[in-house]
This record gives sequence, C-alpha cells and structure tokens, in this order.
Amino acid sequence: MTAASFFQDQSFPDQWMEGEDQPHLELMETMAPFMTGHTMGPMNMADGFHSLFQTPTPKRQGMMRGQHSQKRQRGSQGHAQQVRGPGPGLGPQGVSLPALIRMMAIQLQRQEEALRVLAQSTEMMLFMQAGPGSYLPNLLQLSQTWHQQQAAKQVDKPLRQHMSVALWTELGARVTKAREQIAQELGQGLMAKKILNAEGSWAYMAWDQATKSLVPTTREPIKMTDMHQLLKVIIEHLNMPGMVTRFKAHKALKTVNMQAAACVVPWQLDISLRHPQSSRLWTSLVTLQGNGVLQLLNTQMRAATLRRSKLCDQIAQQVFKKNGYLKHLPPVDSLMKDWFTEHSDQRQHDAAEFYHWCMQTSQFQQHSGYWWRFEKHASLLNVCIPLLLQHGALSLQSSISQWHRSSDVVHVMCSQAQFVCMQIGDRLRAEQPQWPEILDPDFRLTLPHLVDDAGVPSDDNVEWRAYQVSACVLRKGFQREHGHCQAMLFSSSGVYLCDDGRSAKLLNDGDAIQELQHMYMLWVVRDPDAQVPQSWTCEADDAIAAVAVPSNSSQASLLGASFSIADLLQAHFG
Repeated sequence: MTAASFFQDQSFPDQWMEGEDQPHLELMETMAPFMTGHTMGPMNMADGFHSLFQTPTPKRQGMMRGQHSQKRQRGSQGHAQQVRGPGPGLGPQGVSLPALIRMMAIQLQRQEEALRVLAQSTEMMLFMQAGPGSYLPNLLQLSQTWHQQQAAKQVDKPLRQHMSVALWTELGARVTKAREQIAQELGQGLMAKKILNAEGSWAYMAWDQATKSLVPTTREPIKMTDMHQLLKVIIEHLNMPGMVTRFKAHKALKTVNMQAAACVVPWQLDISLRHPQSSRLWTSLVTLQGNGVLQLLNTQMRAATLRRSKLCDQIAQQVFKKNGYLKHLPPVDSLMKDWFTEHSDQRQHDAAEFYHWCMQTSQFQQHSGYWWRFEKHASLLNVCIPLLLQHGALSLQSSISQWHRSSDVVHVMCSQAQFVCMQIGDRLRAEQPQWPEILDPDFRLTLPHLVDDAGVPSDDNVEWRAYQVSACVLRKGFQREHGHCQAMLFSSSGVYLCDDGRSAKLLNDGDAIQELQHMYMLWVVRDPDAQVPQSWTCEADDAIAAVAVPSNSSQASLLGASFSIADLLQAHFG
C-alpha cells in the first residue's frame, strides 16, 4: 500500500488534492477527524491532538510575553502559533519528547532487570489448574469471606497471609490422607501415575514430550515423613507476621471458569528478605519445586526467572523497534522486480511463498515487530495469505508453533476463521514431509487467534482454537512448470482419493501415507466442540514443566488405563 492510498477517502477535502493553500489552524481542524483512530507512524493519534499541539498553559503564556515583550497576534495566525508550540518534537520547556521517552524506557528496562534479579530470591510462581479437585473455588470463597469480615472489622491477619496459609494447609491435609490410604484406591492411583513410588516417597516430575505426560526424574524422591515435616515448616513460617509480602492471582477469580480443566490461574507468592526466618522458608519452597506432591492441588510451582514482564516487553517493542505499518511497506513494483529476478524459470508462484520471501528481504528487516492495520478507514484492505509451513522435520502442530513465533514476527489469525488453507510449498514438498497424525480422525490441529482486534499479539491476547483436517491437494510431479493435481478428502468413514473422471477411492493407511508425500495444500475446518489438546506450561530458565490437561472421561474403573489425576482428585477431594 502506497502513501497515496491514505488519501482515497471520499470525504477527503478536494482543495488538498487541487493544491489550494490552507491556514495551519484550519488544516489541523480538518485533519482531526481523519487522525482519530489512525496510527500515524510511531505516534498514536487515536485520542485526538497530541500534547505538542495543545494550547500552552497561562503560566507558559506569561513567560512567552515576558521573554519577547510583545503582544500575542490576533486572528488565525496568532492562534496557530499557540497550537504549533515551541517547535517540532519539543515539549513546553524545549525538551525533545521522543528522546525523553527513549531515556525513560531505558531506565524502565534497567529497573525491570534489577527487580527480576531480586525476585529470584523472593518470588515463587504457582500455576493452579481449574477443574475437578482444584482448590481455586475454596480460595475464592476465602477471599469473599475475608472481605466480609474486614467490613465488620473482624480480621486478624492480611488476606495474602490468610490465603497462603490455607493453601499449604490444604496440601498438608491431602498428603496426610494419601499416607492413610496408601494401600487403597488413592494411594494406588498416585503410584500408578508415578507420583508416589513403591516406598511411598514423593517423586520429582518432568514433562515428557513423547508421551505427553509427567514422568519421574532421577532426582531423589522426598520421603513421606520428610514431606510432612517440610510442609509443617512452610505453614509455620507463612504464619509469621511480616513474612508474606504478596500472594495474589494474576487473574480475577470471579471471571475464572472453575469447571474448565484447561483454565490455569497464575499466582505470585513473595516473601520478605528482611525477615530473619525467610531463608529457611525459601529453601523449603525451592525443595518442593518440581515435586509431584503439588499434583494433589493440580498445581505447578517454580521460582521467578529473569524474563521481563509482558508490559515491559511491549514498551521495548514500541520504543526500540519500528512497527511495520501498512503505509510503510515498500512499493509492490520494487518487490516484484527482485522476485522475478530470482523466480524467472517459469515456475508456479505461490502467495505464501511470496510473502515468506518478502519477509526475508532486507527491505522488511527494518520493519520488524508487530503489524498493525488502520481502523475505520475507507481504503482498508484485508489480505488473506495462506500459512506457509517451512519445517518438514517437525510435526504439523510443531510447524504451526514455529510459524506462530518465527524470528521477531508474531503470526496470529485476526478473525475466527471457519476454515483455513495452508500451503506446503515446493521446497518442503521436495523433502517429502509425512504427517501421519492427520490421518487419525480424532486428530485436532490448534491455531492461534487474536482475541482483541485492537490489541497486540501476546500470551494474554492469543487463544488457541481447534481445527479438524478436511482435505488436501496433492500435486504429482516435482517439475514446477507443470503437474497433475489430485485431492484427498477426510471423513469419518475414512480417507478418499479423488481424481479427474474417476470415482472417489477409499485408501488404506499405507496408501494414504504414501500419498501424503505429494501434499501441496491442506484445508482444516473449525471444530468448536473440541477441547484444545495443548498442555499448559510454566516456563523456567533451563526447562519447561507442564501438566497435561486432564480428560473428563468417566470409565467404569477409576484406576483403569485412562484415569487421570483429575479423576482421582475429584473422587477423594471433591
């Protein structure tokens, strides 16, 4: 999109296009409706005039009269001088606002780094999963009861201390119940999930990508008696006045679906370094990090990392990187010339391959970051570009994850598309990628969607939605000048191969896998009823721990092959 397309609005003043001059004040008044809701370069004019264009304060006017010893000019030219301010890019005192914002951003980054270093010795993050057996409803009830007592002036301790003690007390009670019923269904179920070993010790768990489950590590488990003593120490220290400086959820509990097993609520627990017993409490918490005993609460815990906050990352993104606005893209003719220079051998050209090639050129490197669109504009153009999968050695879901976060560009889907087309591309096709998982009728692919169109892609603003594979195009022959295309259709009764002038042929698994090496395009259809089969993760510096989203299947036997931790917690802890 060239800069001229910005002036294609039907209501745009005709005299501007004819070259007629216009006073500065009238120019700004005319521009106001067009500037509202638009992003003009790096400065956001969505709220109307920027502070640089506002009338100086009376104090400032007095200073101007004292310095220049002259009266303010009357009329539109005199008022325009007030609107113009002291100079382009300067504040009321002649300070460069862009430079000031940059210095403030640098200082914020330094302060954030110092806080993250400090948090590594004071902060624990707990990721509590909702659903059966979760303690989140109890915490919500505790909070509501505490606020009622506070209104009646009947509280004796802060809410953060009250809730943190209640959480660890509940964990201690569940450990006691597991010890008492170690030979019964509860204990045998924990042993079947490898959380308890044969000696009754609590194992350390880590996420295994191959089995999609938690597996015990080689770290020495914690004995049952030691676990009771460890939890007793934690509860005693949390009860000490001044020990807990913060214990809060990063999501409003009133908005959490307590029955949704896929919902995870992060909690932040901070302890005071100035407390004389803080070192022992911190050591006890670190000892439980990664231990399977936290599965009794559907919870994972890790210490704070050096990773900056999302808000800090967004500030750095806005200040230190140039956003790739649509109006900043280079002209298409300059791109097409270079494209045809590299692709002049009469090959078939794909939109997805062209987009990927554009992102790799030097012309786009200076526009790294988030892409924006103009709102409420007559010349708004939505270009639907198919996904280009580039990583043949990975699974299909892993390829989508690579596409979602490739380099410093975040790809998401802006709308809730009912179907999505993905291009494999000739280069990847030559590597013969085979994704046999798409032949499974129960397979669901998850794609990232932007929740809020007005926001920027972030972990809080992106949701993953499930899609079902419906069809794919096969292109036989690796010569790019020509090729014969066929189609594979996926249904509940099997996979069918369609060709010109022939009836659809039902393929067996072996033939279907052989045909997948010719896959050129893939179609998936939205499945709103499917549960997103992704595991939630809590990131650490050296590893990623995760808890599988429990299935809500009700089998005849609780300890059957398909029982989950959620089933076990629901049966014994409600």
